[in-house]
Amino acid sequence: MRGKFGNMIVAVKQLFSAMVDPTNLEEFKQETLILSTLRHPSVINFYGISVDGTTGDVFIVTELAAMSLNVPLYGVGAGGGSGSG
Repeated sequence: MRGKFGNMIVAVKQLFSAMVDPTNLEEFKQETLILSTLRHPSVINFYGISVDGTTGDVFIVTELAAMSLNVPLYGVGAGGGSGSG
C-alpha cells in the first residue's frame, strides 16, 4: 500500500501480528538497523518501522519504487508480458 511520510509518497508493507514471531523480533530489529544505514542507487531507501500498539501489526516504510520488481524479472505488467519466460 502507499502512504505519506513528510511530503513524500512511500511504500508501506503491513506485517500482521500473527506473522511476527516474538522470538525473532530482536533479529528483525537488527535487520532494520542495518537497512537504515544502507544507501545505494540500486536499492530502495528504508525509512523505518512502526508498530501498532493495539494490534501488534508492524508497518515497514520504504521509498516507493518506480516499478514492480516483477517487471524486470518476469516482464509482468510491462506491456503484455506473460511472465512465462
